[in-house]
Amino acid sequence: MRNSSFLRLPAIALLSALLAFAVAPASLAESEDIPDGLAEAAAEYLVLWGVMQGDENGNLNLDKGMTRAELAVFLTRLDAISYSTTIGGLSQWEEALREYFAVPEKRVSAFVDLPAWALPYIEYCYDDLMQGVSADRFDPQASVSPKMACATLLRYGLNTKGGDGFDGWDYDDSIETARDMGWLPENGLGGATITRGEMAILTERGFAYRATTVDCSVPPTMSLEEMRNGVLQRVNAARENEGLPELKMLPELNESAQLKAQDLLDNNYFAHESPTYGSPAEMVWSLVPRTRGFGVGENIALGQSTPQTVMSAWMGSTGHRANILHEAYAYIGIGAVHGPNGGTRWVQQFAVGPV
Repeated sequence: MRNSSFLRLPAIALLSALLAFAVAPASLAESEDIPDGLAEAAAEYLVLWGVMQGDENGNLNLDKGMTRAELAVFLTRLDAISYSTTIGGLSQWEEALREYFAVPEKRVSAFVDLPAWALPYIEYCYDDLMQGVSADRFDPQASVSPKMACATLLRYGLNTKGGDGFDGWDYDDSIETARDMGWLPENGLGGATITRGEMAILTERGFAYRATTVDCSVPPTMSLEEMRNGVLQRVNAARENEGLPELKMLPELNESAQLKAQDLLDNNYFAHESPTYGSPAEMVWSLVPRTRGFGVGENIALGQSTPQTVMSAWMGSTGHRANILHEAYAYIGIGAVHGPNGGTRWVQQFAVGPV
């Protein structure tokens, strides 16, 4: 069970930690079974908060099958994001988890086949998210089937139907339910084992669905100007700490960023490529003509309710941080739109100067 006595950190909305992208994600391992770039894009926000991590060489192995032990780690970290606002906070949370279940009396299962590295995660997920293959065996190295992956995410509570626990979903209808909700890759789940890339896609789309159906953030109490100034102040404080010049807010770039934030809401997507305006460069060059031919960057985020929380998310990500601290950028535009069902869309657009 997810032991409530263990959860020590204050809870925040899950989407406020997970959904954020940088304009140019790092090159990640590709899956042969799903369209190019789809798994990479989905994995990016999971990497952002440490839910997915690479091997000793930094490879995410998105085409590798997921094991039951890895699924337990994955689910535990997803849940932990609700109790931690930074990557450092997640690391501390995991360390506390390991210490907690290192005490034999704290264990809730009778499994005898758990590897030491996976034991705290499996114990955390036991009973309401995952069960064993028998009373004393978990079979941690067994593969995760597509049915198991879909059902587990549904039971975890990514959808409003059913809720947490084992009431409401079963293996027999989990794939069809996930398909009906638009979670599956366009070519489906073809193998007997879910891959790490497919799991990333399922999770990303589950959160995107939740963002449009569940009120998951506190409505903003600040004006747009206050939100912009709050982000700008934190951007320039971070740049000052690195010995970099301040960014100037460009009115035309603000308008472009605001249109992009509105477009994210109106067209119900979360990506840098806009169905209305094209790529970030195409959009900025069109709306801010004096930037044409100069470098352009973009950060987007979904769900954070304040400048402080969105900047914490961006600065915790290598890609976002690199945009904020890029020495060539001189100008910034900031947009923010709050959706009617919760979830603020945030956009930063950057331009190289002088323009």
